[in-house]
Amino acid sequence: MKTFEMTAEISPSHEIHLKLPDSVAAGTARVVIYCNDAQSPDEKMQEYQAKGKGNLDDIIPLLLERNGPTLTHAEILAIVKAERDSWDD
Repeated sequence: MKTFEMTAEISPSHEIHLKLPDSVAAGTARVVIYCNDAQSPDEKMQEYQAKGKGNLDDIIPLLLERNGPTLTHAEILAIVKAERDSWDD
């Protein structure tokens, strides 16, 4: 058994086309597809911001996921203040 790992683009019609090396014999093959459906932290933050008003229970986990524990207390307070200020619009 041979294993090949390659990246493929999924077409709008949900198809994948692969070209295998000439050394692979014709016949039946078992195919396993791994798709990353999870949103990145930046995508989650953009989605949150696009909604407009939110609440702190929603934004703090996003900030921690996106920035990890590297945010300082002052940075968190500044982000929270900016979020609250946006609610007045």
